[in-house]
Amino acid sequence: MSEIIDVIGYLAISQLLLIGLYFLGFHRKRLIARLIALLCLCLIAVVVLASSNVGGSFTTNYVLVRFVFATPAVLWLAAHVVFEDNHFISPLMWLVLLGYQVVHAIGSIIVPELSQTFGFLSQISYPFMLGLIIHVIIIALRGKSGDLVEPRRRVRVPFAVCLASILAALIALAMVISLLSNMPQSLILSMTISCNGLLFLLALTVNLTSLKIADLSESGVNEARNTEPVKIDLHEKGQSISPRILNRIRELMIEQKLYRDSSLTIGVLADKVHASENKVRYVINKEQGYRNFNQFLSQYRVAEAEELLLKSVEMPISDVAFEVGYSSLSTFNKAFKEITGVTPTNFRNNDGTGRGEKAREVLFKSQSEI
Repeated sequence: MSEIIDVIGYLAISQLLLIGLYFLGFHRKRLIARLIALLCLCLIAVVVLASSNVGGSFTTNYVLVRFVFATPAVLWLAAHVVFEDNHFISPLMWLVLLGYQVVHAIGSIIVPELSQTFGFLSQISYPFMLGLIIHVIIIALRGKSGDLVEPRRRVRVPFAVCLASILAALIALAMVISLLSNMPQSLILSMTISCNGLLFLLALTVNLTSLKIADLSESGVNEARNTEPVKIDLHEKGQSISPRILNRIRELMIEQKLYRDSSLTIGVLADKVHASENKVRYVINKEQGYRNFNQFLSQYRVAEAEELLLKSVEMPISDVAFEVGYSSLSTFNKAFKEITGVTPTNFRNNDGTGRGEKAREVLFKSQSEI
């Protein structure tokens, strides 16, 4: 059975190397490409460490373990860059990403006089790793309905289900091996084969997909992830339908103030525009430059909120938030500050000084085009 592990391991490593070299070779200037290459390196360390005939010094194995335990953190960073439009990472999150690895690095030092004191630390890191994997799934899935970048929206579910599930299985395997030293060897080998096999199939699928994308587009993955338009029929009776949809959206938002509906979704908007969701996504993303639906709605909501904060000075800020379509005050405060640079309270107290021109222009720009 050990020979099977080695063969599958070699196959997995070869596919992971192809992925890493492909992204570094063709997209090395992009952050996500470097993160994917680093993720492949971490997964190669997983496969090598699981091999039945790994030898080497303590230092070699220790370095491999460091890459293995860095895998969830690198995966989280990659998911954050791909699926989140705001790439800011809070100091607390950086503490989690780096902290659990430092804790495990201390706890896994094999020094007799330290092992009894710090050995338990190596077990503490596992819950953090599993937590990161769960958060990766949440990141991938939570923005799917409002994602206006169609290629990115399509890969959210496969990304969450495939990669996160495999890494969760690998972490579970590591925990079982670590906690149950008397576990039957045959069961450990079977689990190792399964994990390596899943890694191989995942890497092979990614490689085949990358090659297919490269054939369809001169810029390969770069275009597919960012700029590839939705494949829709842009002509109706010989005329472009984009202006018609765009004008209808503006009419609904500016004249009918549809954004005030806190339950408004891209599907509801598409029904009122009398167009498919894909066409509406395309117009909002390509014609207006928004990458997610909440960002699109926030521009209209914050623009009206600015007017209400200045004209209705007795109106509580919470009522302003609910009036313009927000279902919670915290969400309103966050969106308002992201767009204007100040909190609603400071905005009102300063009589609108420094108000966001971009937000205000949304309600009044191009009304003649409707």
